[in-house]
Amino acid sequence: MKSKDILLIFVIIFAAGFSLYRKYARKNQPGAGSSARQPGSFPPSGQKDDDYEPYSGK
Repeated sequence: MKSKDILLIFVIIFAAGFSLYRKYARKNQPGAGSSARQPGSFPPSGQKDDDYEPYSGK
């Protein structure tokens, strides 16, 4: 293998690792999207129950 090939392989592995790191960091970022909502709370906090019953015929 030439040094050019080794450098190319290293750059590809580095780019793939960096991409996975960004994906992992974005997924575990505090306060992102629906993960900020407390599990098991219904209706979601900040919204009040409006007594809407979709099949009640009202």
